[in-house]
Amino acid sequence: MVALAFGMTVHRVDILMRGNSGGQVHWSAPDSILRAPVDQMWARIVIGLAGMVVEHGDGIHDSGPDDDIRNAMLCAMKIICIGRRPQSYPTGELTVEGILTAASKEAERVLDRNAGIVERIQARLLEPDSLGLRGADLVEFDVGRV
Repeated sequence: MVALAFGMTVHRVDILMRGNSGGQVHWSAPDSILRAPVDQMWARIVIGLAGMVVEHGDGIHDSGPDDDIRNAMLCAMKIICIGRRPQSYPTGELTVEGILTAASKEAERVLDRNAGIVERIQARLLEPDSLGLRGADLVEFDVGRV
C-alpha cells in the first residue's frame, strides 16, 4: 500500500511464509517518477520499513523484516554518501538512525492516512487459500499519493 502511495507499480502482494519472511511486496518504479537517486532511495526505505511498522502496530516484534531493514540501512548509507537530502526529508539528522526513524514515521503517516485501505487489503490477504493480490487486484484501492 505504501508503494502505491509513492506511485510505484505493484506487481504482487502476499503473506506467504518464505523462510523468515511472512510476506512480500513486489513493485517497480515507473520511469516517469523519482528521477533523483536520493528520492528513489528514500522511497525504497519508506516502502521497505512499512511492513515492520504494521507489525509493530500489531505488537509483533521479531526479526521477520531483517532483509527489509538491511536494505533500508544500505539505502540510508548511500544517501549519506551522496550528501544530498531527499525532497521528503528536508531536515533532520543525515545519519542512518535519523533517516530510518524519519522513514518509519513517514510510513506510519501513510498507513494511518490510508487505514481503511490497509484493512481491506489485509482482509483480502487473510482470506482462506489466498495466494496474494496481483497488480490488477489493487486497482480498486484508491490510495492517497505521497
